[in-house]
Amino acid sequence: MKNIIGTIIYLIVKYYGIILISSTIIILLILLLSFFAYIKAFYNNPTGKAIKIKMPGREQYTAVKEKTDELVKAMSERTWEEIDIKAFDKINLHARYHHISDGLPVQIQCHGYRSHPVRDFSGGASESIKRGRHLLLIYQRSHGKSEGRTITFG
Repeated sequence: MKNIIGTIIYLIVKYYGIILISSTIIILLILLLSFFAYIKAFYNNPTGKAIKIKMPGREQYTAVKEKTDELVKAMSERTWEEIDIKAFDKINLHARYHHISDGLPVQIQCHGYRSHPVRDFSGGASESIKRGRHLLLIYQRSHGKSEGRTITFG
């Protein structure tokens, strides 16, 4: 009887140890893969300096590159008021505001993933100004002069 109980305890400890070690390895691998996914998708180290605005090199952009470059240049030359606010987590968030005249509506524009508002809205901004709308271009976290190291959506 003692041998049977001893054998059962030995087997439980042996297999429980294997299961515990296997589970630990799987959990560590999942955590490691999650960390690399975060670094690839959401980590950004902004310099806080003006960045060079360029079009992606893919084929669908080459047909409109010249016109887009003109629009980006025109938008970059506009007079902007630089705006900074502190977020709830003490991160400085940056925006640019183009005022036309009092009493007009404001159009708020948020750029895309790993992008730049001057490039993303170069065409739409000129249309908005023609239609008499102020512009507020928001630099998302970790983009342009906005602080932070993690890209968020919104």
